[in-house]
Amino acid sequence: MVATGMSVIIRMELSSGNSQFLHGNNQVFNVMVTGHAIAMIFLFVMPVIIGAFGNFYLPIMIGAMDMAFARLNNIIDFGIFAIHLTSISSLLGAINFIVTFLNMRTINVLYFTAILLLLSLPVLTGAVTLLLMDRNFNTGFYEVGAGGDPVLYEHLF
Repeated sequence: MVATGMSVIIRMELSSGNSQFLHGNNQVFNVMVTGHAIAMIFLFVMPVIIGAFGNFYLPIMIGAMDMAFARLNNIIDFGIFAIHLTSISSLLGAINFIVTFLNMRTINVLYFTAILLLLSLPVLTGAVTLLLMDRNFNTGFYEVGAGGDPVLYEHLF
């Protein structure tokens, strides 16, 4: 939606010879064009067109059962790993905030936010760790057939 909005602004700006919306600010126009291109390529074309539709329709179009390297389609694992890393880094940041507040003998809103993060992030990190292990190391924490509990994922989140 952001890229489409940028495209509309660019097209409206170029619809006449005079600058109408950006008031002759060439820098803003250049930022709009670049932002539109980056958003469309990295947030739409690559993940949606190639990632989703391409991986789904290409085997259908050529009559194959699946892609040649089906495990390469598990890009969602990288997304899960990114959540894993950010939850660990936020957990460590929360500990750092709490210790800093206690050492400085002051308390404000960030202190309470850090406490809430310290209470919630270990559970999120654990749930994501179990999910990564299920997807990549053949464990069965969430698989019913392996003795796991699919509702555990919902309860942990």
